[in-house]
Amino acid sequence: MIIILSHLIFFSFIIYFNGKIFLDFINNNLRIFNLFETLIFGIIITGFFGQILNFFIPLNNNLIFVNLILIIFVNFRKYKTFYFKVLKEDYLIKFLLLIFISILIYGSEFSDDLNHYHGGYIINTDNLNYIFGLNFLHNHYGYSSIWLILHSYLNFNDNLLQDIHVLNGILFVSILGLLINKILINIKNKRAVYFNSILIFFLFFIILKYTRLKEFGIDRPGFLIVIFFFYYYFKFYLVDNVKYLNKHYDLVLISFFLFSIKVIFLPFLVMSITLFIYNLIKNNHLKIFQSKFNIVLLVLGISYISKNFLISGCIIYPIDIFCFNKIPWSSSTLIQDLTINTESTNKSFRNYSGDLTPSLYIQNFNWVETWVKRNFIELFEFLLTTLICALFTIYSTFKAKIETNNIRKFIYFLSTIFILTIFITLKTPVIRMFHHLFLIFGIFIILFHFRKKQIYIKKNIFYSFLILIICFSLSKNIKRIYEKDFVNNPKMLIKDIGWYETPKLRKLESFNYYNGWNDKFPIGNEDLSEYNYTKLFIFNIISK
Repeated sequence: MIIILSHLIFFSFIIYFNGKIFLDFINNNLRIFNLFETLIFGIIITGFFGQILNFFIPLNNNLIFVNLILIIFVNFRKYKTFYFKVLKEDYLIKFLLLIFISILIYGSEFSDDLNHYHGGYIINTDNLNYIFGLNFLHNHYGYSSIWLILHSYLNFNDNLLQDIHVLNGILFVSILGLLINKILINIKNKRAVYFNSILIFFLFFIILKYTRLKEFGIDRPGFLIVIFFFYYYFKFYLVDNVKYLNKHYDLVLISFFLFSIKVIFLPFLVMSITLFIYNLIKNNHLKIFQSKFNIVLLVLGISYISKNFLISGCIIYPIDIFCFNKIPWSSSTLIQDLTINTESTNKSFRNYSGDLTPSLYIQNFNWVETWVKRNFIELFEFLLTTLICALFTIYSTFKAKIETNNIRKFIYFLSTIFILTIFITLKTPVIRMFHHLFLIFGIFIILFHFRKKQIYIKKNIFYSFLILIICFSLSKNIKRIYEKDFVNNPKMLIKDIGWYETPKLRKLESFNYYNGWNDKFPIGNEDLSEYNYTKLFIFNIISK
């Protein structure tokens, strides 16, 4: 527990100041973000920072200590009193959140994809800069999620298996704190706003459904950032008394981070860019698009494209039209089989007992019947959870006499995201990848119930439901800890569950690599004996 708490506090410190420094630079020291908002922006900018640095250096332990030294010597004098002031505000809530998330981390096991490709990608990034053709080591490395890069940046190599949960916990508790803080402020000020109900629904949903950090992988961090995306939209787009010049830029930044986690979040990027362009046209000037915004967006865009290009030969992997077939490290020959196999698996082909081949099965909705049978229970559980949280939310709030016109604008915005996401879902219908559809469905239920009315919060009922749901989450995690005899040893756990394997040394000319998923680097699951190897400056190049 000491390691968990110390790393939790240390990483939070790094993240907070990275976010604070960035926001002050972009916003000319305009202090409009609270602790939890700053932490989330810190997570976003630290991820992008790690993505850029990994072109040149591995994201090992030295880097995070350099980050700490820069904070202390360059900026700590400026921010030291501000930081402790922020910690003192609502200290009881922050303390309870710290206890809550520590229990969740202590009771955590691992995402099912850890020994598939997540662990290998993190270890490679910990110890090496980007490898040209890295995707040949494992055909999932080309996805190259920024969340795995963050896992590499924010870990101590010897505690990798524990620190995965620490980062997940920091994001989870930041979103919880964000929602609770805003709800309590609105209760205290007896403020009626129609998105009170949506914030409560988000809070109930993630506490009730996200009871184990084990299941986070790279999907659930994305859903938590989706909640922040909507929160940000409520705060700066739908509240008339909040004027913030850079809101369009920040929304693009949030959605681009989402897209960098996983391409399934493309609808959020499309909508934020649309709003950005619309504002430029509406105001008929480039005032909000100052030079430093141009530079930041350009650097982030180039780094994302270049990273993908180096690793897989594609701008967006594994979409064939975005791949360069003629470069020697291109993954284009892997993509067709990968796409068919992944899509057929996602559409439950393994449960299909007919005569269709995988390529025919995934066409013309041939897969729907089998998919429904395979996923019925999980689908039912998610719908039930959504309905319970919506019902709890409705009972926790009541309508004011005041009406709002902003709700129509929000419904158009939400509906567009929902429709665009449905098109993506038809390609890869995996429930765990599309929790945001259930979130949006729950929002529609609440909006339909309250129509255009502003919403007050029933304080006592809200507190009762919140305590009930928190107790439910805690009881499940305390039970998990009890069943492990209060032992939290990640290295021992992967052996107990049969995930450990001794890495096998392979050679490609002068290049040593390993088959497996942990302990050595570079590591993957493929035989490279039919490939070529060269070295160019600081870059290793694997080619066909």
